[in-house]
Amino acid sequence: MKLNKIYIIGVSKCFSANISLEQSILKISHIDSIFARKEDEYILKKIKHEHNIIKSSQIFYGSKIQFILDYITENITKKNILVLADGDPNFFGIAGTIFNNTDEKFRRYIEIFPAASYMQKGFASIGISMSDSEIISLHGRNVSNLFKALYTSKNIGIYTDKINNPFQIYKILMEKGFSGYYKFHVLSELCSKNEKTLSLNIKTEQNSNKINIQKALEEFEDTKNIVILEHVINKKNNVGENCNNGGADSCGNCNNKSRTANNNTGNNIIHTGFHTDADISTDANDSINGGAAAVADAGVKIIADADVNANANVNANVNVNVSVNILGINDDDFIHGKGEPTKKEIRAAALSMLELKRNSVVLDAGCGSGSVSIEAAAVASEGMIYSIDKNKIKINNLLKNIKKFKRPNIEAMLGDMPAIFNYLKDKFAAEHIQPDSIFVGGGGISIDDIIQTSFEMLKSGGIIVVNCVMIDTLNKVMSYIENNKSKIRYEIISLNISRLESISYSSYFKALNQVYLIKIIRTK
Repeated sequence: MKLNKIYIIGVSKCFSANISLEQSILKISHIDSIFARKEDEYILKKIKHEHNIIKSSQIFYGSKIQFILDYITENITKKNILVLADGDPNFFGIAGTIFNNTDEKFRRYIEIFPAASYMQKGFASIGISMSDSEIISLHGRNVSNLFKALYTSKNIGIYTDKINNPFQIYKILMEKGFSGYYKFHVLSELCSKNEKTLSLNIKTEQNSNKINIQKALEEFEDTKNIVILEHVINKKNNVGENCNNGGADSCGNCNNKSRTANNNTGNNIIHTGFHTDADISTDANDSINGGAAAVADAGVKIIADADVNANANVNANVNVNVSVNILGINDDDFIHGKGEPTKKEIRAAALSMLELKRNSVVLDAGCGSGSVSIEAAAVASEGMIYSIDKNKIKINNLLKNIKKFKRPNIEAMLGDMPAIFNYLKDKFAAEHIQPDSIFVGGGGISIDDIIQTSFEMLKSGGIIVVNCVMIDTLNKVMSYIENNKSKIRYEIISLNISRLESISYSSYFKALNQVYLIKIIRTK
């Protein structure tokens, strides 16, 4: 007896002959139920005309995903079910959702027949190889997926949505220092009569040109589109590197020339996160980002980098390779104020004690100009760094350093520590986030409250590292440890660093300030 199955078939408007559909239809004896979009009705009419398999099928158009999942769960092995999907349904498509929702013992009843995807069509249209590209989806997903991809220095293909739209993606690249690194392609309504392509060289524009670019990109907000970021720096540096020994003729693209490339309110917190900017939000009531209204209720004013003059005098560094040092950056390479940054020997010890992983969520409390954040962001390249300071000038310098060192996964936050920690505590609870590591580089008289709130946010097994110079701070931290020994483990190191200094006739070791690093591990 032939088993009933779930057939997930990709269809593509980009080709008149849907080969995957034609091949799969020949394998199916009959279909009981069909899930399709209304726009695919013409395909079903064609099948009905040429085959007998769907003449008595029940057809569901435009069903919600949960209804499809519930229906499949209830009828798997009982009915032959056909699901029509765009392009390759197993690549950021419905097939993965169905697989994940299906008990493992029933997954063998699912068959997938992919078609060419819009992303494949997009790369082909602008003449870029997909072989060494990162493909990501921001459709209903967190923008941090883009940050991870930017660390790869590859071409990037992006599925967008109404919130993470082309202008937002462009804005991220500009704010995070990637001006000059990518050619920016937007491909809209592919394979339709409304198909449109826009290509931009991302460079540091004058204000008038920025406004024109914003207007051009905002035209794509309400259309189906993909964005392709073509990495022009790598292309210039690596022409022919994959040609083996066969010369240009053995490598299809080796002869190609490189392509040219806001005020304090409420809790005294200013949030410099770009992805929910009130002035460019696509929907103030949107459920994904909470919208401007939700932010205002939290007493947080959202601003852009320009509001703290973060764009000044940073563009000279635009041609620095993205693969700058991860650790051990020279102190003077940071843009910083007097008494900063945290010295690189101290940073090395502190980052070691934080035990960072690639996907760690990290808080840098009292971040200053951000030297710890900058190095932590490269180690936790698939995670997120929340950098906090109450000094506007220091946050200004942090934003400049984010651009200089190309660290997209840092979110800068300006505000008083206890208040901003309470805000973050609520934010993390709502988003089901728990920090893995918290570095406390400042705090003063509020250090007790900061450590307590840090502990409450921290996941079990998470780590707090406190950097102490003042004896009063050390005593307060030790007092906290003494009162909480039942739920923590801890270790303390004292660092006495001296650097060799030369004078006219000799050399000597110049001592830096003695520093105590206290590591607190949450055990309960």
